[in-house]
Amino acid sequence: MTSSNKGLIYGLAAVGALVGGAVLFHIITNKSTASSGSRLAEDIDALGTPQKDARGILTFPYFKDLMGVVSKHSKERFGQEKKELLAQRRELLKDHKMDEYKEKVQDMMRKEEQNLQDIMMEVVDHIGLTEQEFMYANQTYMSNPQTAQIIMQAQVAPSEDSAPKLTRQKTKEIFLFTEEQKMQKMKQMMSQGMKKAMLGGGGNAPSGMDNMMEIMIQQIQLTDEIFFKYGVDEEELNSSMLQHNLMHDPEIQRTMMMNMQVLQQMDPGMMGGY
Repeated sequence: MTSSNKGLIYGLAAVGALVGGAVLFHIITNKSTASSGSRLAEDIDALGTPQKDARGILTFPYFKDLMGVVSKHSKERFGQEKKELLAQRRELLKDHKMDEYKEKVQDMMRKEEQNLQDIMMEVVDHIGLTEQEFMYANQTYMSNPQTAQIIMQAQVAPSEDSAPKLTRQKTKEIFLFTEEQKMQKMKQMMSQGMKKAMLGGGGNAPSGMDNMMEIMIQQIQLTDEIFFKYGVDEEELNSSMLQHNLMHDPEIQRTMMMNMQVLQQMDPGMMGGY
């Protein structure tokens, strides 16, 4: 992967929800690739001529709809492989094969980068943008909390005719439990990092990137643990949150605000033990 392509992928990190929590690789035949690419082009063309604003970047309505197309085709392309890889990953966790589990998580993340790169390159090429132009639009809208939230919600929004799998109360229960577990894991990582620092990390102390990778692995592990406990995956939970409009629930808002304040007070450097 070239440095410019990797820059595009990292610039699109905030849109990771497009292909689910764990991103999946799908080996496609030449015939199915051509067919999939044709359908992708048709859906892009259905949006009309790419619209740009006075700044010369894609307008927000067009960019949002374009991300919807990306989300749709990402799920179609990688859906079956996603099920298989998730099953393998969760089996490793059940068997407490943690080294293999972490390797599987990282392997899936690498495949996510590649698959997201592939589909985004098709989109960028089809609408006639350069990588830099697309990255600028992405950074503009994803760095704005309001537009970013609209885009992210659109990726997990359920179809209009789909009934909620979870009740409002059960959805809220699972979400609050998930937030509680997230904070416990972060505090545990902080504690381990402080012990490491006090003992002297040595020359092999983890780098900042290693720390971030471990945080991501821990968060993915939590989604698997939630699945074991409730039988609900991350995408289903997010969809149910939207269906029940729970992001405006006072208790959930208070919980997220408190957790955010705690995280802001944490020193990322103290997570070096994990």
